Amino acid sequence: MDENNKIDYQTLTRTLDLLPMTAYAVEADSRKIIFLNKKAVQEFGEIDEEPCYKHIYGLELPCPFCTFEGGKNKNCNTTEEYEAYNFKNHRRYKISQSSILTDEYGEIKLQIASEILQSNDSKEGERYLFDIFRSIADNASDMIWAKDLDSKYIFANKAICDNLLIAESTDEPIGKTDTFFAKREREKHRDNPNWHTFGEMCHNSDIPVLQSKKPIRIDEYGNVRGKFLFLEVHKAPLYDKEGNLIGTVGTARDVTKQKELEAELKKTIEFQKTIFENNAAGIMIVDSKRDIVAVNKQLVTIFGYDDKSEIIGQNARFLHVSDENYQRWAPKFETVKDGMLLANVEYTGRQKNGTVIWCLFYGTKISLENGENGVMWSLVDVTKERKAREELKCLNEMLERKIETESAKMIEHERLMMQQSRMSAMGEMIGAIAHQWRQPLNALGLMIQDADMSYRYGEMDKGYFEMFKQKSMEQISFMSKTIDDFRDFFKIDKEIKSFPVISKINEVISLLKPQFASSDIQITLEQDCDCSVSGYPNEFMQVILNILNNAKDAIIQTKKEGGLIKITTRCRTNACVTTIEDNGGGIEKQVIEKIFDPYFTTKAPDKGTGIGLYMAKTIIEKHMDGAINVTNTENGALFSIMLPRTK
Repeated sequence: MDENNKIDYQTLTRTLDLLPMTAYAVEADSRKIIFLNKKAVQEFGEIDEEPCYKHIYGLELPCPFCTFEGGKNKNCNTTEEYEAYNFKNHRRYKISQSSILTDEYGEIKLQIASEILQSNDSKEGERYLFDIFRSIADNASDMIWAKDLDSKYIFANKAICDNLLIAESTDEPIGKTDTFFAKREREKHRDNPNWHTFGEMCHNSDIPVLQSKKPIRIDEYGNVRGKFLFLEVHKAPLYDKEGNLIGTVGTARDVTKQKELEAELKKTIEFQKTIFENNAAGIMIVDSKRDIVAVNKQLVTIFGYDDKSEIIGQNARFLHVSDENYQRWAPKFETVKDGMLLANVEYTGRQKNGTVIWCLFYGTKISLENGENGVMWSLVDVTKERKAREELKCLNEMLERKIETESAKMIEHERLMMQQSRMSAMGEMIGAIAHQWRQPLNALGLMIQDADMSYRYGEMDKGYFEMFKQKSMEQISFMSKTIDDFRDFFKIDKEIKSFPVISKINEVISLLKPQFASSDIQITLEQDCDCSVSGYPNEFMQVILNILNNAKDAIIQTKKEGGLIKITTRCRTNACVTTIEDNGGGIEKQVIEKIFDPYFTTKAPDKGTGIGLYMAKTIIEKHMDGAINVTNTENGALFSIMLPRTK
């Protein structure tokens, strides 16, 4: 540039102050304002060391419409004209831009801006409409914006500023790109690379809109403030009044929760499909007409088909054994379709080859895609189980019959053994009675001989006769009583009743005591109370008799002098305990566990049957719900009988 063409700066500023339009000058390199004329000061305020694009237009970056590149402009003294929209005061200007040389500052950029005037009504209308649009946009939950051809914002609503850009106001994004805000957020959180990942993708998605000049719908997602954000984005080309492409306009809706729900729903559906398809039970879904709309592979297997296509679309009728069965099932279908749950119902079905099978059905109401009610049947093939059940039933019936037969045999056997035991006891009692009768019979014989001698020698008088009669009757009465005792002992008890233990033990002792005394065996009885038990009294006496006779035989076998049998009865809270202890030397260790076994005896074949103690155990444990056991003491054996108390 010719130095001679320099302009006097002072003259230039004075001249510009006289202009009725806005005029300002900036340094060519820094774009810092060095002069504002009076009109510019009125519009934008005094110089504050800011660059022109920020002070005049409210932008953070150079104006998108500016053609001045900075530095030394090769086209000095040339003028360019263009129209521009001021985002700071929302007015439109016709701008004349020149690069000139001055004597004080060297090369400067001079801009003279004439407002494109409109009628007052038109201005007010446009401002009113803009204010309405701003209000609508800022109150919308969706993000709304507009960008120029370089993807710099020329408009941004509150939603995008707050939720995506993290801008301080709706004016801050003007002249900036998405990348600017993304980099700023990442700079603040260098320690967390995932804090903010939005930005570049938003910037790049403007390109296909500008190239195709057609609207697009895309999904954009990433992290904002460390949280995942999913946006449903709509972008379209932006044209001016003359139809020139000047940028893009877009909206975005936060669909993060919706996408999360969709993802969960998808997982749920996939999980349900997996359960449906891989269920161990056969599953079939039928509509309101009982047409099959879906089946799983297990149902195909159960009914012996090769593929689902052979079943789906068919009426459920063809899986039933007959039309009669199909109609019989109809009420159950209607009940389930109306909302009643059906479970554990066995019913027949027919396989592809005609084989009849049994299935266990579960049914529940289900809503179909067309909105009508259907039924989902879940079924399991229980044919084998049913056959096994029937076989088991037959087996059980057979076993029951066999058990009845064997029980009858056992009862009869037990009855015979009881009879045998009673006959054995009867033999023991007859022996005892015979022993008791020897003394009164001998006494009667001597009394008869004495009466005969008295008669021969004339000594028979009335007094002697009365004495003879009295003593004879005493002996006869004694013998009669023994017969009554014998008869009572062997009387069959017909019903269970409560009886005192001590009284029955004493009855047995009274029968056996004379016989035992002749063998030099003493029986003693101790008691702390007179408790009662429930059962058959004569059976209980048979048990005591058997144990006492076994004790007598043991004492006699060991040739023990001064034999002793000690009977003790003790009352407990819920039981009566009777022990019978002898001094007969005890039971050999190798046989003590066998003495209650049937037909086991240590006596000679002609001395014992081996059923006495077996029946004693049966009577105490089965007939009287008690317990009996035996142990050895220092001198002999100890039998213990425990019975539930009734009193």
